[in-house]
Amino acid sequence: MTKSETLTKPQGHGEDAVPARDHNNPPEAIEPEQADLERLTYQVEEVAKILGIGRNQAYEAVRSGQIPAIRIGKRLLIPKAAIRRMLSAEGRA
Repeated sequence: MTKSETLTKPQGHGEDAVPARDHNNPPEAIEPEQADLERLTYQVEEVAKILGIGRNQAYEAVRSGQIPAIRIGKRLLIPKAAIRRMLSAEGRA
């Protein structure tokens, strides 16, 4: 058995054994696929830049419902899909 395979007993947990952690060789990081990391939302400031309007005007448009938004905690997030739909509808009007 190598040093990293040595078994240790967790204290207070009976006879269960777990592999000891080798602090000199941490496990390799798992690379998530890039597609999984793609953001699905914009921040209000980003939408303001995309639409060519000011930050305050963007917040007002969110408040009035002109720009659809999701509130998570204190953050306001605008779904990218909603902006695409909104812009494609404007192009047809």
